[in-house]
Amino acid sequence: MRRLAPAAALLLALWGCAGPAGPRSPLPAGSEASPAQGIQDAAARDAAIRFIHAYATAPQDGGTALTGVVDGLASDWAHWFDVQNATFDGAVTGQASILSVGPPASTNGATPAVVVDVQASVTFTYAPSDGSSLAPQVRSLDGPMLLAQVGPYDYRVEDFTRDGQALHSFFASLAGPGTVREGIRVSVHAVIVSGATWQVGLDVRNSSASSIEVGSSNVGLFLDQQIVPGTVVSTFDPIQPGTTEEGFVTLPAPAGAGQLALVLRFGSSVEPIDFVIAIPDPREATGQSVPSSSPSPAPSGDGALAG
Repeated sequence: MRRLAPAAALLLALWGCAGPAGPRSPLPAGSEASPAQGIQDAAARDAAIRFIHAYATAPQDGGTALTGVVDGLASDWAHWFDVQNATFDGAVTGQASILSVGPPASTNGATPAVVVDVQASVTFTYAPSDGSSLAPQVRSLDGPMLLAQVGPYDYRVEDFTRDGQALHSFFASLAGPGTVREGIRVSVHAVIVSGATWQVGLDVRNSSASSIEVGSSNVGLFLDQQIVPGTVVSTFDPIQPGTTEEGFVTLPAPAGAGQLALVLRFGSSVEPIDFVIAIPDPREATGQSVPSSSPSPAPSGDGALAG
């Protein structure tokens, strides 16, 4: 586990969500199942149950079980949830509680998929290594869960409801080769949208000859070449030569629309190295409205992180 105890409470308070309240697929009425269909339905419900338990145990097993029960967008989310857990300096334990998992309903989409209605929760307990106290975090999973069929009697979770919001309404997965300067490659892979706060998942490859460091004071989000004011948090430790590190920078969200750029300055033993990386607006990817004006920022929601 890496450092982060001083910022742990802030990070765990930043992962609130906004957007539509369920997976995109509708919930059509089901029909009476044949014996073979009954086996398929049981396999889908079993996958949903295994997902809930894997979510709870992810901090202990490094996300191994969770990786085996997700696909698509949820697979990207699971990776960054594991990165989040790895940046916490201390121990995290999870406990699942399942009240019910309803019968699967077909989505009638282009690919085989079903939706089940879940009544469940996971409680995460945090023990920072510095001995400080953090309140347990209860994640409600009540609501629709979308599962794709990836093989005979084999289902994976693609979308789910957490704290009343669908995964696709707060988690945006980004792809790209990354930006390279002076032996350093920076790739932006994910943005978690949380009201007035965004959490950006990065991987940084240091192929230079010296250690590099990105501190909170050297990170910013620019809107139309103007910095968005507010508090910034970075989970990155110094990155040694020949290594790749993954982590987050937490940034104030812009109030209006415009051209967005992530600005990073890496300190090194030689000279600072600056990056200006244009990024798409994650509010569009998550189906949220993008205001054209610039009203006062709304307060951050509670519990924003990937998990």
